[in-house]
Formats: sequence, C-alpha cells, structure tokens
Amino acid sequence: MHFYVNLIDSRLTCSSILNYSMVKQLAYKRRRTIESMKLKTSDFQTAEEFTQCSFRCSLIGNGDKPPAMPVVLRALQNAFILEFIKDKGDLGFVMAGIKDVAEKAGVSVTTVSRVLNKRGYISQEMYQRVNQAIEELNYYPNQIARYLYWQRTFVIGLLIPDVSRPFFACLAKYIEMELSSRGYKMLLCNTEEKANKERECLAMLRQNKVDGIVIGSHALDTSEYRKVVLPMVSIDMKLGDQIPNVSSNHRRGGELAARKLIENGCKNVVQIMSDRRIKTNSQERHKAFQRLMEENGIKCTTYELKKQGSICEEYAKAEKKIFSVASGVDGAFAIDYIAARILRAALSRGIRVPQELKIVGYDGTEIAELVYPRLTTVCQNYAALSQSIVSSLVYQIEQKERPEVDPIHDVVLFEGGTTLA
Repeated sequence: MHFYVNLIDSRLTCSSILNYSMVKQLAYKRRRTIESMKLKTSDFQTAEEFTQCSFRCSLIGNGDKPPAMPVVLRALQNAFILEFIKDKGDLGFVMAGIKDVAEKAGVSVTTVSRVLNKRGYISQEMYQRVNQAIEELNYYPNQIARYLYWQRTFVIGLLIPDVSRPFFACLAKYIEMELSSRGYKMLLCNTEEKANKERECLAMLRQNKVDGIVIGSHALDTSEYRKVVLPMVSIDMKLGDQIPNVSSNHRRGGELAARKLIENGCKNVVQIMSDRRIKTNSQERHKAFQRLMEENGIKCTTYELKKQGSICEEYAKAEKKIFSVASGVDGAFAIDYIAARILRAALSRGIRVPQELKIVGYDGTEIAELVYPRLTTVCQNYAALSQSIVSSLVYQIEQKERPEVDPIHDVVLFEGGTTLA
C-alpha cells in the first residue's frame, strides 16, 4: 500500500503531525519548497524504524491562504499505521512485535492476540507460554495503535457520587475486577452529587472515547443521559427505555429488615433514607419497610437526608434525630455506614444494643464486620451486580443493541449482634 505525502520538514517527529499550528507555521510562514515523497510499508523493517521516520505532511492552500486543517492527512497517517500493523503483525510501536512474541512462544499471531485481548479459548499452558515470551521480550502493545486498529479504546467510565462511601467503594472494586477479566480498563469519576461535576465527567468520558459508561450517580435530569450516544448501564435508577438498569431487589430488602425488627418486638422504629427527590430504585426498600410497620401497628418515623452541606453533616444530623426528636426509639434501619454511627452513638449514651435498641443495616459492606457488636444487615450481592452491569454493557458494545432484560438481584439478611436471635 502506498501513500503520497508532502515533505515539509525532516527534523520533526511523526507525532507532531497532529499539531495543526506547527504544520500551519511550517507550510505557510516558511513557505518551504514542497517535495513529494512516496512511502510504502516495505520501507520499514521494524516498528521502531517507522516511529523514527521523520516526515511532515500538510495540505497546501491556494495563494497566500493558510493550509486547510489536515484532516485528510490525519486519515492517511492512520491508514498508514493500520497498513503497517497488517504488514508487520504488530499491535504497537515497540522494539518487539507480536510476530516476535508468537515466534518465541511457538504459537500463531492469532493466539498471541487472543491472550492479549482475553478473547477466545486459550489453554493454561498456552497462556503461560505466551506471557513468558511477552515478559522476556519486554513487549508492550501500544494502546493508541490498538485503538486505531480495533476502533475501540477498551476503556469504560464509571460515574459514582463518592468513592469513600462503602457501597460505592465495594461496587467499584467488583466492577473493575469484572471489566479486567474481559480485557477492559476502568476510568473512575467522583461526581460529588453535583450536576455540573457530573456533566463535566460525562463530557470528559466522551472526549476520551470510552467504549461505554456505567451511571451510578444521578445528579442530572434523565433527559441529559439520553443525549449521550454511547452504550450505558444505570445502577439503581431507570433513565429511559434504551438504557439498561441493574439493581437489587430492594423491596425484599426492606421487608427483610422490617420483619426482623417486628420479630424482635420493636414498637417505635426509625428509618433513615436518601433524598426522595432522587428517584432511585433503592427507595423501594423504605416504602416496603414503612408499609410493613404500618400493617403491624408499629410507629415508624422516617428521616430523610437532604442534599445540603456535606454528607457527614447529614449523617450527624440523622444521629441526633434518633436520640433527641424520636425519643423512645427501640429499632433503627439505615445503610451500614449510618447504622454503625447509630450503634456508636447509642453505646456512648449507655443504651444497650440489642437489649434496648435493635439496629438493622443495609448493603452488607465490610463496615458491618468492623463494629462491635457486628451489624445485622441486608446484604447485596456485589459480584452478581457487577457481572450483570459489565455483561449488559459489553453486550451493547459488541451487539449494538440493548439487552432484553434488566437484571434484579436477590438480597439476604445476615444476622449479627445488633438484633436478637
């Protein structure tokens, strides 16, 4: 395959062709004599030779007009790179190529590609041979060339409100593990539950050409998400018919928590929930909890965390609410982090748990194991949630269509020491 380009300055490197201002200066201000140069992939024996090649190209304008934006030549350069990859079998511009790895491992180039991309069946013995060859040759695929070849970045964006919250920290961990097992990397964005920050994060992910986005933060109007023309999956919130939604069975979770407190003989309970204005699926647990309490004639006070100030300040207010306003409370239901704070506040006031106050958490995060007595909590299945989230996203990327089913995963009650057996 041949390409005709205009040689402008032999002193600059190939990468600077993307710098339009530099090309413009060379072509317009200096008005150098333009020579035609014929390049063909056979001129280069290794990828290193190609990257060291010093040629400049640009479009030439008419008369004194500056040259047009070199979009065509960028495409030419990309095409040349792709043709070079095809000729040399190299997925990246490094000293050792994929053919070198295949030769050293005694396998085909296709097999090496499967190992690199974690696709297709590879025996353990073959996997070890290829990876040993990669390590010995110090071979690293160039991700830019890989993107050009596959027209995919193999990067997924994850939007969450705050990675310091136990639920999101745990979920992010499992999502990253699942993505990694499928050959993808994860780009994590903290939105701080701010609309502007979330909007900026969405723009940044689109600019960086991620293959898809997992939406775990919901500070924007649903119409804004639908404008994003990328494969997406929402966590715990319906954003539209075209965006899959993965969640836990929160209604059952609320019922499990309520029944446990009812069994423990509670007569005056309080539950703490997030801002009702954010219509997430997780609010179903509080509706179910409230309904069961009312059906059994038990007083139930709901404290709503408003999006005002820091989340820590809101948690502190929730603690005071339980022990000052709703006096005589003998049962509490909240996410693990708040439940742990309620436990600490109760013990500091001399309130015995679970004899005088029963506490049920929600999420099943590690924080439930770190407090004493250990929290009774409703556990979400993070591994199953993450698998469904990633599977749904990858399906959209590869099949170009929405999966038919929005998975809902079951929850279980773990009985700790904050309720009676």
